[in-house]
Amino acid sequence: MFAVWAGTALMHRQLDRTWSDWRLVDIWADVRTYQALRPDDLVALTVRGSGLRERVRADGVVEFVAARSDARLIVEFPPQHIAETVSETGTTSQARIAGPSRLAFAIGQEAVPLTVDGVLTAMRKLPLVATPETAGADSARLELPWRLLLQLPNGARCTHHALPAVGHNGTTELWHSRITRPDGADALRVRPVKALPDEPALATPLGHYTATIAALGVQSADPPVTVDRLILSAFGAWFGASASWPTLDWTHQTAMGRDYYVRVLTRGALFPFGHRAAFVEVTERRFDRQPPAVAALRTTRTLIVTEPTRHYGIGDGAGKAYERAFPFQEVSVDPRQLTDLDAAVWLPGKAFWPTQSGATVEFTVRAGADREVVDFRLPMLFVDDAAVGTSHAASHDAEYARGPRSGVQRATGHPTREIGRRIALAMKTATQPLEGAVQEVRSMSFGGTGAALAANGVGFHPRVTRMEVALPAVRQLIGSSPTVPAEFSKAFLTATGGQRPEVLLALLEPKVIDFAASGARTGMVAAPNMAVTEISRLAGPIAGGPFPPRPQDMFAEDARLFGVISLRRIVSVITSRPQITWSDVVGAPSAKLTWSEKLTTEVEPFHPKTPTSKVFLEVLSEVVAGRPRLRTTGEVTDFTLEIPTRACALVVLTFKKVRFTGNSGENPSLTFELADARLAGKLNFVKTLAEKIPQAGRGGPRVETSAVQIRATYTIAVPTLAMGVFTVQNLAIRTGLTLSLEQRPIEIDFAFATRERPFLVTVSGFGGGGYLELGVSAGEPDGGLQRFVGGIEFGASVAMNFGIAAGEVHVFGGVVFVKKGRTIEITGYLRIGGSVSVLGLIRVSVELTLSLAYDVERNELHGSARLVITVDLTFWSTSVTLECHKSFKGPSLAADPRDALTSVEARQPSEDAALSASTVEAALGPQGSSFPWQTYCRAFAKESQ
Repeated sequence: MFAVWAGTALMHRQLDRTWSDWRLVDIWADVRTYQALRPDDLVALTVRGSGLRERVRADGVVEFVAARSDARLIVEFPPQHIAETVSETGTTSQARIAGPSRLAFAIGQEAVPLTVDGVLTAMRKLPLVATPETAGADSARLELPWRLLLQLPNGARCTHHALPAVGHNGTTELWHSRITRPDGADALRVRPVKALPDEPALATPLGHYTATIAALGVQSADPPVTVDRLILSAFGAWFGASASWPTLDWTHQTAMGRDYYVRVLTRGALFPFGHRAAFVEVTERRFDRQPPAVAALRTTRTLIVTEPTRHYGIGDGAGKAYERAFPFQEVSVDPRQLTDLDAAVWLPGKAFWPTQSGATVEFTVRAGADREVVDFRLPMLFVDDAAVGTSHAASHDAEYARGPRSGVQRATGHPTREIGRRIALAMKTATQPLEGAVQEVRSMSFGGTGAALAANGVGFHPRVTRMEVALPAVRQLIGSSPTVPAEFSKAFLTATGGQRPEVLLALLEPKVIDFAASGARTGMVAAPNMAVTEISRLAGPIAGGPFPPRPQDMFAEDARLFGVISLRRIVSVITSRPQITWSDVVGAPSAKLTWSEKLTTEVEPFHPKTPTSKVFLEVLSEVVAGRPRLRTTGEVTDFTLEIPTRACALVVLTFKKVRFTGNSGENPSLTFELADARLAGKLNFVKTLAEKIPQAGRGGPRVETSAVQIRATYTIAVPTLAMGVFTVQNLAIRTGLTLSLEQRPIEIDFAFATRERPFLVTVSGFGGGGYLELGVSAGEPDGGLQRFVGGIEFGASVAMNFGIAAGEVHVFGGVVFVKKGRTIEITGYLRIGGSVSVLGLIRVSVELTLSLAYDVERNELHGSARLVITVDLTFWSTSVTLECHKSFKGPSLAADPRDALTSVEARQPSEDAALSASTVEAALGPQGSSFPWQTYCRAFAKESQ
């Protein structure tokens, strides 16, 4: 029976019903390629020649002889390696077979018989020729391990048996050929030259390292792989090799083409801090403890931090400006070794996030700045040494900012960790912080930037990409201050030649420091609510940009003088920034706000006197004897308030100085020097008030303070005046100034007497009186007349008693006017009545009440009349009431009756419900037979006696 195997014919015979062994029949496939097969010891080779010719010897054996000087004998082996995937628990391994390997032998003048033992003898005698894979089909090709081509050195030799080797017990040894150096003195050294395309989904022991090893082998000057065992056979190779490059170590052990130990050590660094580290993957063939006992490949992954502590400069010298972006001088990481890591998922930038059981590893970081040490946990990238150069830093930083997660959870920003203490953000020397550089940092976000290659070959440097900083000075001044996001300023980072810029930090978003929200602490005379954009080492939080800054860059939109007037508008040119300084003395910290600025721009109702008008504010918060103390001084000089506006001023106040002082534990003090005060416009008719106000300025005020306002009130009580037949009583003139601590407008109050204590005027039996109260506020948009209420009443009463009969007659009239919403209500009335009593048995009374009210909005006059007649005959009485109501539509007026008050109308209704009375009854009490006006007047008469 004949069989064809690998292009060669085999034959065996049946003799007496017994089959003989298979025997080789020398039938060659063609004249160029021959199969050398020997079943006894399993020789399986393919032989061909390059630059050879065939000849037939006298005994009929064909042999190769050289036809050219570069003649080669090409011997091809079956695949020498079977790659198996690393098995995880519960998974099944897969396998891939390598391609055939070829050896090329140099042939001189000797002939090579084309028999099995003749070819094997020639292979043992002829030297190997190391030709690269690119030379074509005639070159040597050794694929070992899978997908990696190795180049043997020139002069290497094959050592093997030419005939089957039979042992004493009759066992035939498997044919194999060992490749060695000619002298055998040193280990064989080979060069990886090429990585063949593989299947990325297969988790083989080398995986992506195959391409790395090939690239490193080509770059090496000498063959880098040391081989202590290289044996080829028909069933695979025995292979033991190791190599060490600056970025990678590789150890590989294979028996009969199957791996049993593979170790790859990748050198690299941890991003962003740059600590040197090594990632070790060890793959071993181990038997499973659970049946079936399969000997599968298992991988153990370990990360070793070879540089646990790393030191950094202070960025104060030339060429090291990038160090300014990282305030720490020393960083240590722990643990120094991580075992049982998950399979690395390598990113395009040759980096990966170390994970354990699917969770990203967080290293314990211990960072030292000056004498402060900060501990926090942070994930880090492991970066292959091949990608630690400066050119790769930007891509690593971008990957680090995306975070260790994938999909929609990525792009979370640079990892952020809590700091929670005051640290030096810049150093003057290695042991001395830069002046003003110690800041209270709540948290930091970390990244990396390109840097000159250091001695350990790392081309990136850590940086702080973002930080949350507190403002302790602001917190101590106004009681609270949230953290603000910031980064190192460009001026600070780009400074060279030992320069130390003043601006240390730039805020990522403007922060409005709202001093007005704590007006009692900082003085609402002038609260500079600043839109802070930078933090200066010397001046504290400041508005950024070139100096002098624009007012709109320095002050927030709601920054107010007196709580009303926009600081942006009245300060046209900034000559000095508000300065907030902080002194961190142990046990006695202090914060100070200082600001002084000229006021040159007129903004209603504020009109400064140039060039002497200015604003000054100083707030000092300190700890004295273990107790906090706050001292505040605010002052505005030389200005005029024309309320509500200059075009329609009702009140004009000219101040030399307004001064606010406040000390913790004491009542605030508000003093002012009033140079002139007068009424103007529609209030010119109150001449007496204008004459009395200056007297109030020279007297002592009554100051009332609360958590929301400071009110200074001046009251002048005019004594009872007798002027001929006239007598004036209960006349009091009052003026008040209210400064709100809640950003409310300035309020000016005036009053002639009050509703509770009206002034009285009597002329013999006739009498009358009234009151007038008004309130005016300053500032836009709510400036103007806020409150206006008053009333005037007159009347006479005559009583007679003749014993048998008695009677009285009374006549009263008056006007009540009340500001209600956007209009003024005016009500007039007339009351006429009398009564007669005879012997106390018969009583007759008559009461006539007439009232008229004018509605300004509808231009209507409303009238009502009421007549009440009462007859009382001791045992019988009756009362008759007659009422009449009438409305009259007013004529079209050329001028609106409200014109007299148009300029002072408030845009919002009064908040004082008690002052919104619109009727006679609400203002002076109910009508009836009790004569309330007479009773009211007599009550005050008794009081004045």
